[in-house]
Formats: sequence, C-alpha cells, structure tokens
Amino acid sequence: MLCCPDAGRNAFKLALGYGVSEGIHNVQFIREALGPEAQLFVDAHWNYSVTEASELSQHLHALGVGFLEAPLLPEDVAGHRELRAKSPIAIALGETERTRYQFKPLIEQRAADILQPDVGRTGISELMHIAALAETRNLRIAPHLSVGQGPCIAASIHAAAAIPNLFMLEYQPPVFNVANQLLKQPLVCEQGAYQLPQGAGLGIEIGENRLRKHLTEATC
Repeated sequence: MLCCPDAGRNAFKLALGYGVSEGIHNVQFIREALGPEAQLFVDAHWNYSVTEASELSQHLHALGVGFLEAPLLPEDVAGHRELRAKSPIAIALGETERTRYQFKPLIEQRAADILQPDVGRTGISELMHIAALAETRNLRIAPHLSVGQGPCIAASIHAAAAIPNLFMLEYQPPVFNVANQLLKQPLVCEQGAYQLPQGAGLGIEIGENRLRKHLTEATC
C-alpha cells in the first residue's frame, strides 16, 4: 500500500498474482469502491507469463492503473522487454537486484519503465548510481520499500529526496508504525509526503532500550 485515504492520501498498491480473471475482478472492485480519483498500482509478485501479463495490462489500463510491478520472473529480461512493448501501462521492476550492473540489462534492453531498487539491498551509493544510469534513458525510479526498519526507511527517504528522476516512494503503514517503535524520534509521513529526517547521518537514533525489550520478548 502506498497511501491511506483517511490521512489525506489517495494512492494504493494492490497485490495480485492469483490469475488474470481474479486480478481484474479485484482491481475493478477496488476502483469502484475508491472512485476515479484514486491512484491505483499493482504488484503481481512475479506470477504471470508474458501472455497473461499482457492480457492483464490491457484490462488494468482500462481501470486507470498506473503501473504493473514484477509481472514476470525477475531474471526474464527478454520477457519484460516483450511485455513492455505490448503493455499500455508502465512496467515496474527491480526490487531483487543489488547493483547497477544487474540493472544495466533492464535499462539497455528497455525492459521497464520504472525501476525499483531497494536501498536495503543496494545501499545508498549504489542506488544513486542506478538512478543516474536510469536517468540517461529517461526512466523513473520508485525505490522499493517493504519491511525495512527505521534505518532502511530513513535511508530510502534521503535517497529519494536526492533523485531527480524520482517517481514515488512507497509507504507501508504497519511496517512504518513498527519501525517508529524502535526510534527515539519517529519518522513522519503526513498528507502523502515524508518529512526528511534531520540531524547527523540518517537523522534517526535507535532507542536501544526499546530494541532490547523486543529482543527479550522474542527470546522468552
């Protein structure tokens, strides 16, 4: 999930991958419930073939979906290139990759519209290299941010703020809330925008006593 409607946000990422028909039905249901103004994005979790993903993308386009994420197995660069040529909506991928050299084939073969490096896997410096390489082909970056804790989220926010070809940084409320439980000063996301953490380093400080308490609870 990217955003929350009750907090003034109107963008959502939905998880699909259980068949084309069921996926279309689920997205249509969400679209009808949220109305035409909501932004919808779809994560397919590598569950489709090129043919299935192509069919799905046609229907998602009619439902106003912004991108189709991880439609094919991540190693299938040729398949993603074929799908991108057929799809009327943007194709997003890249959370599994770690270096600019792994992203290079995706970029050079035009296998995606939006790249999703995860700072927890790439590190900050490498993510910036990936973003710069993507910018040479007019590709946008939507850093992947799933179950990372406070340092990972803070690093993602700082990196995203420095990327000129940024598309969006995702937001997961349950993970965000858990991450904040371990920080002395919480990270803030309001009205669909992160506040850039201030201070030295990543601008956060781990509450060691809070972390120790959770470790004790987990082992007892």
